[in-house]
Amino acid sequence: LKRIFVCGLLDAMAVPVGDIPVDVRQRLTFWSAGAAGVCSASATHWLDVGKVHRQLGRALPAKPRGFMVGLPMGAVAQGERFAVTLVLDAVLQGRLKRWEQEQGSMPRSSATRVVSFGLSMLSAGASEALANPPVVVKNYQIAHECSARAACAALASQGPQSFFRGVGPGVLRKSLANGLVLQSIAPTRAAIQSALGADASPTGQAVVGFLAGALTGGAAEVATNHLDRVKTMMQTKGMGVVEAAWSAAEAPLRGAGWAAARKAAIRGINWGMLGLLVAGSEALYRCTLTAKFDRAQSPVAARAGDGVVRL
Repeated sequence: LKRIFVCGLLDAMAVPVGDIPVDVRQRLTFWSAGAAGVCSASATHWLDVGKVHRQLGRALPAKPRGFMVGLPMGAVAQGERFAVTLVLDAVLQGRLKRWEQEQGSMPRSSATRVVSFGLSMLSAGASEALANPPVVVKNYQIAHECSARAACAALASQGPQSFFRGVGPGVLRKSLANGLVLQSIAPTRAAIQSALGADASPTGQAVVGFLAGALTGGAAEVATNHLDRVKTMMQTKGMGVVEAAWSAAEAPLRGAGWAAARKAAIRGINWGMLGLLVAGSEALYRCTLTAKFDRAQSPVAARAGDGVVRL
């Protein structure tokens, strides 16, 4: 293959035309996942508002604008959460796979499957911990129907630790839910693709990704709804973890319908859009490399004064 030097883009590393280095692919995936997460959270925020109100045992907002309270913070949190989870899990799973190959332990053993699930939980938990401050602000806004500035001021008056209220149950819940999704998304996609006979086109893969994400995400949300209620009560009512756990246990599935519908839509949009955005960004990257290569093949002049030819 023809090779070129892309100055500044890849640290002057020679890259085959049409090939995408691992580090560049990871960056493209990160930003694509972040954009998909922002879009999915924005489109489903009204379901998030309904979920929070139902989990707190309150009536739904009387006016449509009440369903938009806290949207910016929710979008930021979801974009960061999906991007970090996806890239971190891919890195950890890749290292585990290389270790398996070095040890010659293929096919995968039961112990390695447990380790793989634990790495998925670790990725999800880390992203949830990072996203906790905007989630706290968003839930406070929804519960008290106030602006982000007012919510931040109220939380700040209670100390910096208030922005990490509910992080324990949130990390545990998200670790379990995303661990289930990350481990089941691939076989679910394969099953749906086989059942529908979908082709390998971006549109076909987007449809398969939407359905697989919706099914796995909705099921995981219902399974972890009790922990989600615990987190919401701690963030909006200032309860301790024990008090919130007992209170949530009285109706562990309260708001689960709203939560499942929201998460199914979010997962579906996330995984569906991710395929389209990654394919588009990779195509744009390859076009950029091709254009740089074409310019490199044109006549070049020596740089004045040092006689060095630069491509």
